[in-house]
Amino acid sequence: MSPELLDAVIAYLGDGNDWAAERLAREPGWVIDSALRNGSGKVFAAHLAQLESYEISDLRLGKKTEALLEEATTLHKQLDRYAYGAPPVRFTESDVDQARAAGVLVGAASGRPVDSEAEARREHGRQMRAIAEQAHGANLDLGSGLMNGLSTVDPADMAVAKFFVYALLGADYDQSPYTQTGDRVAELAARGVRLVIQEFRTDVTKTRKDGSRGALRIDYGDPRKPEKPIAWLWKFIDGAKTAGELYGRALVVIAAEEYASRLVVPQSHQHSPMRWSSHKDQARKALARLAGAHVPTTLKQLDKAVAKAYADHERRRAAAARSAVPPVVSTSQRSRTRPTLMPYPTGWPSTSNGRGTSTITCVSWRKARSLSRRTSMPRCVSQRELAEGSRCLVGRCASGAARRAALLSLGDFSSRHQ
Repeated sequence: MSPELLDAVIAYLGDGNDWAAERLAREPGWVIDSALRNGSGKVFAAHLAQLESYEISDLRLGKKTEALLEEATTLHKQLDRYAYGAPPVRFTESDVDQARAAGVLVGAASGRPVDSEAEARREHGRQMRAIAEQAHGANLDLGSGLMNGLSTVDPADMAVAKFFVYALLGADYDQSPYTQTGDRVAELAARGVRLVIQEFRTDVTKTRKDGSRGALRIDYGDPRKPEKPIAWLWKFIDGAKTAGELYGRALVVIAAEEYASRLVVPQSHQHSPMRWSSHKDQARKALARLAGAHVPTTLKQLDKAVAKAYADHERRRAAAARSAVPPVVSTSQRSRTRPTLMPYPTGWPSTSNGRGTSTITCVSWRKARSLSRRTSMPRCVSQRELAEGSRCLVGRCASGAARRAALLSLGDFSSRHQ
């Protein structure tokens, strides 16, 4: 060891670092490294692994060496466009032999303690990269094996049935408001099993004072607490002994949710059936073919009655809309003031009628058509549109031009009140 380096180590140990003396024989590289980093001596030493560019500049090796380093930096950037600064200089075995011959080499296993965990990770990475090269061929072998051996299965195999049925129904319900685990099973139980199984309904019909029964009332429990219907569902599914029975019981649960009438529960609890999204809607069509033949006649008649009730309601509503007559302005006192129509879109000439409401003054036929093109008012308002939105007032026009302007906005409806 050079005298300057030895003096730096002694100064470091004497500067309150006596605890490092015991590591000098065991880890001399670590102690020398600490002495050079924390000391103020003008001594250079480096681990014979690699040398950074800033350490080379500290050596002041001359202009020729600096020129070579700049050339190496240019080549390094051409090879790696993301490189920053000069490349590190690595020592070879010949460099180590020269340092040993010059008497400036300190034998040490490492300048810093060896990180065994990091070395184990690096070794594991090397092994995994070597194994990954074999994965390409293994995937091709997998595809060939699956195509040849699994493309056709026995439909009576219980393992096949369990995979498809339990994967379709999903996981167990975890009763958590923050996750969606088991939501499918909960919906099937609450919207299907709960409505079609006798044990989940209770007759709560009240008795009148005269002893007769009141209006029928059936309680189906709280849909927000479907634990009992879920337990019944899993017990029913798990009780299957064969693949065909397992398929059938799953279809029973699904069809119950699909076809059960929601009229028996309050309107706030009436939800549409689950949508079984699939390729070309094949799942819904298959379910209709499988379960449609087993839907009872009473349920079909009930659906027809519901459809008829909705149709009658729409027909009566449309008739009421057509027969609705808007209020007519009184004509007991004739006036030269032209009649008003309200409300009108923005852009039509308006005045105030003195009661805080904005009205429209009738204009000529040509002017009205021009205004209707430039504003949001349609050219012709149907009777139905007029009845539904009409708080418009139609009065007797003082002139034919004003009358035609009113007809332009109100259509055929106002022609009956001329």
